Formats: sequence, C-alpha cells, structure tokens
Amino acid sequence: MMILPPLRALIIDDSPLDAELVMRELRKGFTLTVARIDSPESLADALATGEWDIAISDYVMPRFSGLDAIAMLREKQYDIPIMVCSGKVGEDAAVETMRAGANDYILKDNLARLLPAIRRELSEARMRREREADERRSRELSEAMAAASLRFLETGSICRMAQVLVDRCVTLTTSSFGFLYDLRPNGDARILAVSATSSLAAGNCRCFTELDGPIENETGHVVARNDCLLFAPVIDEQTILCNDFDAGTHRLCLQEHSRRRISSFLGTPLKVGGKVVGVIGLANKPGGFTERERRELETFAQTAALALHSARAELEHKQAMEQLRQAQKMEAVGQLAGGIAHDFNNLLTVINGYSTLLLHEMPSDDPYRPEVEHILQAGERAADLTHQLLAFSRRQILEPKVININHLVKNIEKMLKRLIRENVILNTRLADEIGMVKADPGQVEQIIMNLVVNARDAMENGGIVTIETGEAVFDDLFVAENRGALAGNYVMLAVHDNGIGMSEEIKRKIFEPFFTTKAQGRGTGLGLATVYGIVKQSGGYIQVLSESGKGSSFRVFLPREEAAADAAGARSRHEGPRGSETILVVEDEVGVLNLAARTLRSRGYNVLQAGSPESAVEIFRQNRDRIDLVLSDVVMPDKSGPKLAAEFREQSPGLKVMFMSGYTEESIVPQEIAHDRTAFILKPFSPDDLAGRVRELLGSRAG
Repeated sequence: MMILPPLRALIIDDSPLDAELVMRELRKGFTLTVARIDSPESLADALATGEWDIAISDYVMPRFSGLDAIAMLREKQYDIPIMVCSGKVGEDAAVETMRAGANDYILKDNLARLLPAIRRELSEARMRREREADERRSRELSEAMAAASLRFLETGSICRMAQVLVDRCVTLTTSSFGFLYDLRPNGDARILAVSATSSLAAGNCRCFTELDGPIENETGHVVARNDCLLFAPVIDEQTILCNDFDAGTHRLCLQEHSRRRISSFLGTPLKVGGKVVGVIGLANKPGGFTERERRELETFAQTAALALHSARAELEHKQAMEQLRQAQKMEAVGQLAGGIAHDFNNLLTVINGYSTLLLHEMPSDDPYRPEVEHILQAGERAADLTHQLLAFSRRQILEPKVININHLVKNIEKMLKRLIRENVILNTRLADEIGMVKADPGQVEQIIMNLVVNARDAMENGGIVTIETGEAVFDDLFVAENRGALAGNYVMLAVHDNGIGMSEEIKRKIFEPFFTTKAQGRGTGLGLATVYGIVKQSGGYIQVLSESGKGSSFRVFLPREEAAADAAGARSRHEGPRGSETILVVEDEVGVLNLAARTLRSRGYNVLQAGSPESAVEIFRQNRDRIDLVLSDVVMPDKSGPKLAAEFREQSPGLKVMFMSGYTEESIVPQEIAHDRTAFILKPFSPDDLAGRVRELLGSRAG
C-alpha cells in the first residue's frame, strides 16, 4: 500500500458539502489533517494554535471572503500558500484574487487541477525555505571569506572567487605555486584556480574551468589541461605535509613549462558537512612548510569550502529562478496561443471547408477558380500557423503510435532535401539498431523539418546538416545537471550544422515564441518554440549545444518504448467515402455545424443537426435507435463533448463517436480516443478529410 505524504490544510468555506468535495480530492494525494473555518475569528484561532501547509478558500462567503483570508495571512506575514477555489467563473475574479496575493485560482468544477497546483506550491514553498536557510548561513560566514565573497559578487564567477582564495594562500605562505580544484559527486575533478609567483612561468597563472584529458583512474583523480598536470588523491581525507617530497609515496606530481620538480607540498581537503568537495594545495616553499602553516591552511580551507559552497548554491538558485520565470512566461503565452487557436480554427474550418466545396463544384476553366484557390491556400497557411501555436502551447491532441525514428527519417529524407538550398548538404548518421518510441508520427516529422530548416537558415553560405539517431540513458547525475530531464532510457534524434552558431544570450531565448534572429519577413519565430512544445508534450527532453561561429546541435530525446511498432497501414481508409448511415452533428459554432452537415449529406448520409448539447440530448432521445454515429465538438457551453458522449453511451453502449476540436485542455481530452468506437479530427479540417474519417470509423473499425 502506497504511503501518501502528510498535508495540513485549512479549508475556508461556509459550505460543509463543498469543503467535503475539496477534502475528497486532497485525500487522493495526501494523508490529510484539516480544519474547516468560515470566519475571521476561527481563522485567527487556527493560525495561532497550529502550523499549516496550505490554505484553500472559497471566493465569497456570508461573513468572510477569499480576499479577506488573503489579507489576514499577508498582514500577519504567514508564509502559507493560499488558493481560491470557487464556483464563480470570470476572468475578473481570478485577476482580483491573484493581485491580492493568492497563489492560484481554481474552479470547483475543475478540482482535478487542485492536487498538481498544491504540489507545485509546496515545492516552491520548500524552495523558499531552503533558500532562506542558505541566506541565513551566508550571513553568518566569517570575516575570513569577505574578500573572496566580494570578488564573487563583483564578477559572479566561482573561478575568480577561488582565485582570490588561492592567491591569498600563496601570498601568506610565500609558496611558489598553489591550486584549488573541486570534486564532483561522480568523482570527476575540475581545476578552479592556479596561482604562481614570478619563479614559475607566468603563463601557468590562470584559471582553468574545463578539462581536456582523462579525469580519473584507479589511483586517484587526474586533472589535465594543456601543459599543466595535477594528480592528487585525497589520501584518507587528511592534510598532506611533505617537505621531502616522494612522488612514489604520495602519488602527486606537477609539470609546467620549467619542468621543475616538487621539493615540498602542503595540501588539505575542502569539506562541507564532513564531505570532501575539493582540494587546496601549495607547493615549493623555500625552506619547507611548518606545522603552524598546516593548521592555518586547514582553518582557511574550512572558510574556502563554505565560501565556494555558498557561491555555488547562489548560482544554482539564480539558475532555478531564471528557469521558473521562463516556465511561467512560456505557460502564459501558451494559454494565450491556445485560446486564440481555438476560435481561429473554427473560422478556418468554415473558410477552408467552403472553399474546398466551391472548388469541387467549379469547372476547371471557371474564371473565378484561381481566386478561390488563393483563398484556400491562404486558409491552409493560416491553419499551419495555428497548428504551430497549439504544438508550442502543448494543447494539441496527439495520436501517438509506436514508431521507429530511423524509418521516419528515411521516409522524409527526399522531402527534406527539397527544403534546403543547393549549397547545403544533408547527411544522415542513423544507428544500426535503435529502440522504438511512442509518439505522434506527424509531430516527430514536424520536429525534424523545423530543425533542418533552422539549420539551413544558420548557413547562408552553405554547409552540412547532419541528422543523427542513437540511444541514451539518463542517470541521476545527468538529471541533476540538466533540469527538466527525467531518468530513464531514451532514443536520440539530433540535427547538427556547421553554421554561425549562437551566443549564450541567444540560446536562452531560442525557444521563446516569436523570437527570431532572421530578417523581418523571413520567419515567424515559432519553429523552435513548436519543437519545444512537441518534445515536452511527448514526455521528452531537448538539449542545445552551440557556440558562436562553431555551429549548433539540437538533440531531442524521446522515451524509449519496449512495445513493437504499429503495423503500417493498420488504419487504411475505406475505398468509398460515401454512406447511408444516420449521423448526429453537435456543434455550437453555426458555420462549422452547417459545413459538416452539408459535407456529410453530399456523401449520402442522413444528418441530424444540433446547435447545442441541450438540443442534441432531445434529438438523440427521439432518434436513438437509428443514429449510427455522433460527430461532436469537444468544447461547448454547458456540457463538453466527452460528457455528452458518455450520456449517450449509457443509453446506446455500441454508439460510435467522433470528436472534433481545434484546441482542448488535457483535463477534458477524451481518454477513450484509442477505443475502436471513438475517433478524433482536428480543426480546421477539409470536407474530404471529414468524410474519409467518418467512413473509416463507420466502415473499417469493429463495432
């Protein structure tokens, strides 16, 4: 039996029934301790007598309100996340509560959002507490780290901070050489700073941040960079003091331009909480090192370790906050994009649909035929744009299949070569054996095309684009160093180019919608944003490697699927897209309703029309025994398409249903789309596509 985490919750609601509904939802994810209150006095008493993780308040109550509760919590400076859970629908109410200081606004008829929202707020509260604890510890650092901390604050560089620490050690001990390197959880080592007096080559006094050579073997940690080699295991995690240095005993050597041998060495581990996080070492002091200097270096090492640890925590915190702001911005734009696409797709369905019907009825020599074709072409381009908006906002219904990415690349390779210029060479480097992934084939093709076009545009004077596939395993270390990645087995799809590359500033913005470095009129700025949305919606991860002038690599990782690939052609269309069955069309948009009805009638079907869920219920009641299929919009006033279909199937279990939508929230996506009596068609659709999908559902699938 799974043990659920505890949650201490304040339910601020005057309705016991509504409070019970909220508590029932909370018990799905937590072991609940709860208090229900409905007045300012009871809230004050609850806050005074207990500690609470979350507060969930109704918007309006007879003696109290959600806004009053927010004001009390903020006035008394209680750091408790508060959510307003209300039946009141309206943007103004949501904006008012969020401005007042609420953490979220959730409708009571959509309580499925409650648990994810609470987990998010608890996680952010935990991050705030940890950050505050780190800040308290930072304020308590000793005076000894003041100079190094000031250097870090001035530059934002841990390496420069480490340089100050090593320089000070070398100066205090009059050593010839000093170094500091840190150890990572996987055993890797990295030089942070090297310091030398004039007796050594000046070229060696520099800060190294990356490694060129091997970093570990059976006897200790190896750090290599250019002509400087340090090999220094932390022996028993103790300080090493040796004035008659024997490289064979201590397994440490130093090579630099002058090839000077080490005559004396003093080194000590840097520890935080008993864990070794690095090493600071000094070498070649005239006359050797003293015991007093050993003790001083050990004391200084404690200060250095704390300083470096605090600086690294601060950098990680800044990175986390930047990623949080980016995620919030992407989500806000995604919601806006999805809402626009929903209404726009209804209009495009009518525009493109009637344009297609006109073309079907017009003779080939009709003088107005070119004008109608131009209208249809513009509508299709607009439809492509809305599809990109939906893919970016991750609000597009996918039809995932188990596929082999190698086969997908080979199938569209010829088309990709037509997308690039003559001075661009397209190569493929596909793994001999590769696992399967479960994804929407059309969306994966969209990823490949967008990345290839992006690579093409990065090479104005020509170059090479390489598509590569392979497999990868994300371990805990990779996940820790790459936020957003999840541990597991993945199939990699990569697109490399040798173009102009990107700066760090551009890399931070490339997935933002409408951001582009291309000249005006040459790009929408949605290509990479679309790739990002598709990858995230498919449960994958995307990694970007690029430097200015050195090309770019986009690596997409999709979860590996163990199941066999879907059989090709398993959903072949019925040869004759006509029929005689009875179809109930339910759509609140009149233009789409009339288009769908006209299309199906022209193909021989008997069509019943309903402009609202209420009228659909009445029509179905009167014609239940002769209706073969219900074609319904997903998002409608009063009742959604999936809820309407569920009611119909209670009366007619074998009923076939096709949903249509241009946008839908994940929470109301019909879970049974993969069912053999259910299908989905994405708006905007053409009359031919609609007729074909209907015929497929009625004639090709098992009833």
